[in-house]
Amino acid sequence: MYENLIVYLRCPLCKSNLTFARYEKEPVPQNRHDNITGIFSCNCGMIYPIIKNIPRLLPESFLDYEALIKKHIPGYQSMKKTIMEKYGFLILASKKSNESVKKTFGFEWSLLKQKEVNVWNLTDEEFKQQLWDELKIPDQEFKNMIIADIGCGHGRSGSLIADKSLLAFCTDVGLSIEQAAAQNNRKNCFFLQADLHNLPFPDYFFDFVYCSGVLHHTPNTEIAFNKVANVVNGKGIYCVWLYHPFNNIVHKAMLALRKVTIYIPIKLQFWLYMIFLLPFHKLISTLKGKPKGWREIMINQLDMLSPKYRYEHEPEEVTTWYKKDGFSEIEVTTNNSYGFSIKGRRNKII
Repeated sequence: MYENLIVYLRCPLCKSNLTFARYEKEPVPQNRHDNITGIFSCNCGMIYPIIKNIPRLLPESFLDYEALIKKHIPGYQSMKKTIMEKYGFLILASKKSNESVKKTFGFEWSLLKQKEVNVWNLTDEEFKQQLWDELKIPDQEFKNMIIADIGCGHGRSGSLIADKSLLAFCTDVGLSIEQAAAQNNRKNCFFLQADLHNLPFPDYFFDFVYCSGVLHHTPNTEIAFNKVANVVNGKGIYCVWLYHPFNNIVHKAMLALRKVTIYIPIKLQFWLYMIFLLPFHKLISTLKGKPKGWREIMINQLDMLSPKYRYEHEPEEVTTWYKKDGFSEIEVTTNNSYGFSIKGRRNKII
């Protein structure tokens, strides 16, 4: 599998082709934490391990799994020294930037241990319908597409899109990618640990790119938008979902509360929300006749209060980003009280 996969992958730092070395003859169980299936390497010196059958294509991945890599690569310390001399600043900056994201969203999505848990308070059928409403693309057009779900989180959207497309790649920066991959049984769908600021794909490669609820959790939403746009091909479609501002007293209070909560350790946040916020939200949802499970409520609270960055944007602002990147046929496909989805088709490379 990995020998074929490298045709589609590139080094996140220099964009050169990768080579593959296998260390396990057969795929190992997903619950094994002490294995390296193989290593992707680049002529620039970078190495990217495959852990638990998932390619780890973050610039800092070789540091995250250093103890395991040492067992397989003779002279690793010398190799590490060379890499750090060449890319040390970029690698350490990536590691620092991704650290809080890995902890925050990895913990948040760990609450989806049960398949029956609704995401964003939607049943499976409601979730599917919302997704197709956002994409607004005929099944026939999807049929021959190579697609990417960037920042896939729980992996459900990418898996559903894979069912309609030729080939699908789902990426996420955190360890939620392990749970998403474990639930995937589609042979045309691959899960990779990667950062949207350093994507491991050729530029202008994908026919369709989906990025939902991710860009606004980065230091600069427009820069993140541009980074992901770089992998959309000359006639490709790019669809994103973002928060928009809305005038609501409770919402404003939550935004104010964030100024404190983003500095609280994620596990402590969990227990604080469980004790002080969960009962209130549980009561409100019951009174409205739409009772929610505790996992659903906690996912919502953590998504609002725990990320370091959380920006809100208007569709008109995002439309200008699309135009600057050479997209046309721009349209808002859904718009609700929380946010909006918008898509465009690229008609030229800027």
